[in-house]
Amino acid sequence: MNRVLTLKSWQTFGLIIIMPILLIVLGGVLIRITEIKALGTLFAILAALTMMISYYGWIWTAGIALFRQCVFNSKLNLNAFRFLFVLALILFLTITPILKTVFSEDSLFVIRIIGIASLLSFFYCIYFISTAIRNLERQRNIKTSFIILDFILIWILPIGIWFIQPRIDKILAYKEEKAQSNII
Repeated sequence: MNRVLTLKSWQTFGLIIIMPILLIVLGGVLIRITEIKALGTLFAILAALTMMISYYGWIWTAGIALFRQCVFNSKLNLNAFRFLFVLALILFLTITPILKTVFSEDSLFVIRIIGIASLLSFFYCIYFISTAIRNLERQRNIKTSFIILDFILIWILPIGIWFIQPRIDKILAYKEEKAQSNII
């Protein structure tokens, strides 16, 4: 899974944005050629899955890989990151859609609370990665106010990947280079 972090910015951007767009275009072309409307739905689902797996896979891999690079006493909790990441996915991908179909419009409050819980869980995961990047770059624990830009760039990853991925590459290359020099 660490291969995701060794991709260049444009490759990650291609997985998250370009590949889903190409799948949607391909689905549209196949609908015109074959006149099978179900292909549009199929390719839309494939595009959404490609985007989600790429984005969430990048978040998961970055969080774990950056945490493992922290050699100093960090306030970050890997178990909390893992739990909240899985919770956010479960709430976002399964619970919320099920509740929307089961409950009526009157119980919209419950659905909103679960959606907010999912969003806050995912925000913690983004905060975790932002903090890990800054901690590793500064080689010390930093204040929360220093990570706001990184947080926004990771949240809007199709834009932020151009800025965040090179920094992660540099962090991982530095740690690997340091490990190689300790062996020799």
